[in-house]
This record gives sequence, structure tokens and C-alpha cells, in this order.
Amino acid sequence: MKIKKIHRGRYGVESIASIPKIAGGAGSVTSFSLEVGKTYTYKGKKMTILSAKCPDGKLQAHGTAVFSDETKASAEVIRTCSPKG
Repeated sequence: MKIKKIHRGRYGVESIASIPKIAGGAGSVTSFSLEVGKTYTYKGKKMTILSAKCPDGKLQAHGTAVFSDETKASAEVIRTCSPKG
């Protein structure tokens, strides 16, 4: 999985995961999950690349899958959270 900062979107982070061919290209993915364990230290605190913020009471995530025939499937998840303030 590749993770990079971008200058657009709600959080400014983009992650791209490639799924390898299955059964020589004849197989199909029926489900998958990703675990992101990348950490770094900021001002002496251990942080994760996906450190979430809740400035407005909602946590959002958006995902798009692009298939080998260039078709796309997108989804967005919005959950309530408690803003710090």
C-alpha cells in the first residue's frame, strides 16, 4: 500500500493498494481488508498515518476501487464523533 499527502480532500491523505492477480487472472476478489500500521513520531508523541480529527462532529472516509477494465465503484462512510474543543 502506498500512502501520500495530497493537497485536496477532507484529510489530505491518499492511499493506494494494488490487489495482485488471482488464479492467473481468472479469479475474482470477493472481499478484502487492509490494515495500516505506519507510525511516526511528532513532538515526542507516537502517531499513525491515519490519525483522525473530528473538528465538526463527523468522521468521513471515501474509497474508490478501479478494476482492470477501468470500471469504478465508490463509497463514502460518515460517522458521528465528538469534537474536541
